[in-house]
Amino acid sequence: MPAAIWLPNATNIEESPVEYGTVNRDNDWTFSSEIAAAWRRLGVMLRWREIKRLQHTFRYLAAWFLLSDGFTTITSTAILFGKTTLHMQPSSLVLVGAITPTSGIIGSLVFPSLQRRFMWSNLRVIVLLVIMVSLIPAYGCLGFLSIFKGDGRFGGLTTQGEMFALAVYFGFAYGAFQSFLC
Repeated sequence: MPAAIWLPNATNIEESPVEYGTVNRDNDWTFSSEIAAAWRRLGVMLRWREIKRLQHTFRYLAAWFLLSDGFTTITSTAILFGKTTLHMQPSSLVLVGAITPTSGIIGSLVFPSLQRRFMWSNLRVIVLLVIMVSLIPAYGCLGFLSIFKGDGRFGGLTTQGEMFALAVYFGFAYGAFQSFLC
């Protein structure tokens, strides 16, 4: 609803017919004509000349794609790992799914105040968050070492309690990451 209220209508945006191909100014709007026009605009935007002109935008989008894909991979892999390896009950997995966004809200509120307090740049905060999240798979890989295997051992994501702790940690970092990039 906020997007529908605050974003301008497509009719308010003036397009150049030369730059984006033929623009349908008639009242014979169709779904297929809008899809075709969108693909034409995308084709124009992906020309090398436009990529060079908007190189910072394309770098940002490429970085965002890689980082968001990494976050999504950690999320889906954690749930699968909890179900198959840690033999967590569905209710526990639902709890992990609820804890993560809750701690994400907290992280999105805490990190801006940390940034102001320590006078960190946005780049420094984002690098710190990426490092924090990169430690999660590294911590999980510790479970492959023989010193972390066996009953009652802690470390390397071998217990359900560690899964809950990592859900809080991951949510905290992911919420802060999204608040800085979105």
